[in-house]
Amino acid sequence: MAVKDIVNKYCADNSQLIQILSEIQNENGHLTEELLSEIAQELKMPLVEIQGVASFYNEFKTSSAKHMIKVCNGTACHVAGNENLKKYLEEQISQLENKDDFKLEVVNCLGVCSLAPAMVINGEVHSKMTKEKIKEELSKLK
Repeated sequence: MAVKDIVNKYCADNSQLIQILSEIQNENGHLTEELLSEIAQELKMPLVEIQGVASFYNEFKTSSAKHMIKVCNGTACHVAGNENLKKYLEEQISQLENKDDFKLEVVNCLGVCSLAPAMVINGEVHSKMTKEKIKEELSKLK
């Protein structure tokens, strides 16, 4: 089903954006920049707003990479040292043979502040992250 058809199914109602994104993702496997742009045109919304929603919610996949890792950059995670963990994660991924299978994305907030520092790996929240935990999770994904 085309983007226009899905948007029209929801009467081009901006308040239905999450349902629209979800259905389009189900049809296409993930939300490409091109699809997000089409949605923005059909809903007459700024693309940046659509991108913001797509990157904020864990259920949305904006890459065809096999493994999606979202690193929280919210206040609690930032204070807990997520920036250092992100750098460590980037280093570890760059050394993998299958590094192209990984997509790393920094998000403003995962909404799990009490679990800081937190990351979402393939849709699953991982809390109180450390370098050791990162190494362990990456070894499972090789």
